[in-house]
Amino acid sequence: MATTALLENSIDAISHRVRTQSNWHITSDPQYLVRRKERIYGLSFEYAPQTTWINIEEGEEAAQGTINLLEARYQRDGTDETANYRRVGYAERDEHIQSFFTEEAAREFMKRNEHRYGPMHLYVDSAYRNHEWQAVREHLLNR
Repeated sequence: MATTALLENSIDAISHRVRTQSNWHITSDPQYLVRRKERIYGLSFEYAPQTTWINIEEGEEAAQGTINLLEARYQRDGTDETANYRRVGYAERDEHIQSFFTEEAAREFMKRNEHRYGPMHLYVDSAYRNHEWQAVREHLLNR
């Protein structure tokens, strides 16, 4: 019984936020998507114009100071691998973390979870042709 009341209160709160939030993004049926940048390393230089240096043993990107030194050496003599580091191409893509009905909830999530996910950003998408999302959002708007 207490769980049902808690759920009702939570849905009422979400409904209120959906009805009262700003529509600055000017899209119907918005989805607030929390994302972060993910790097995909090891790509061929002809496909990945961005480069960095990876610590071979740790599999992690080198510190910026080390990258600067290694890149200067690469520019001087073409050395793209040392005993501990390798120059690699990379691409970045947005990794989806979580979806929300309100911007407020998305921003709260980002604030509470930055320690877990690192830097995140908010992307507003449209639920165009997503009948399930539209139905739930419509229910929240008319509650």
